[in-house]
Order: sequence, then structure tokens, then C-alpha cells
Amino acid sequence: TLFPGVVAFTGNATQWAVKLKFPVRTLCIQGGNVDYASNPGEISVTTTFSEAFPTLCATVVLTRKMNVHSNLGDGVANLVSTSPANFVASLNTWGSGFANVRGFSWIAFGW
Repeated sequence: TLFPGVVAFTGNATQWAVKLKFPVRTLCIQGGNVDYASNPGEISVTTTFSEAFPTLCATVVLTRKMNVHSNLGDGVANLVSTSPANFVASLNTWGSGFANVRGFSWIAFGW
């Protein structure tokens, strides 16, 4: 194990998952990236977890990504819904300064 309490760790190029065992329950933390080669526009994105949460996904934290630092990153990723198997995000842009907006990074917590 990586350190006491770690039950399992899995990962690949776009997603990872770790399970931490506590006396009451096992906390599952998963994270990853959703990448696009160009700005995908305003879309809804369903992301499937590499491992479904045994009981529930309590929350997902999202942040937009850019391909380069610039003033063309006016975009946001909003959490729409969660389930043990996946989550839905809404990718939005505003104004005219969003040419460098790409995908998003995320981290999810549940048990």
C-alpha cells in the first residue's frame, strides 16, 4: 500500500481513483481531465467514472482548462448532476474572449 488506510489506487492517462479506508466507511476519490483539441463551445458533457462509487457521489469539483495563458479564457464548467456511475457538466463561455478555452479537470468525492 502507498500508506496506511489506502485500499486501492488505479489510474490511466485521463482518470485516476483512490480508496481510503476509515473505521466507519471507505472514502473514494476520483479525478481526471476531459480534453478537447479546440474550444468545444457551449455543450453538456457526461463523464463516466472509471469505477462507480459504491453508494453515492457526494460532489464533483470542476475547473476549465486553457491551451495557453491569455485573455481568451472566458469559460466556466458547471456541475449539473451526479450519480454513482457518472456526472454531467455544462460548459459555458461568454463574451468574445474564449478562443483558448478547452476542456476541464475534475475531482469527485463519494463512498
